[in-house]
Amino acid sequence: MTTARIDARFAKLKAENRAGLVPYVMTGDPSRDEALEILKG
Repeated sequence: MTTARIDARFAKLKAENRAGLVPYVMTGDPSRDEALEILKG
């Protein structure tokens, strides 16, 4: 995703009075398999 697409998405959310969230996940921490399970939620 480019920064232009991210900017556009947040502008749309702001226009709709909504919030956005960009999660940050360290892949491979604590292990590859556990990180995958965290991402799957």
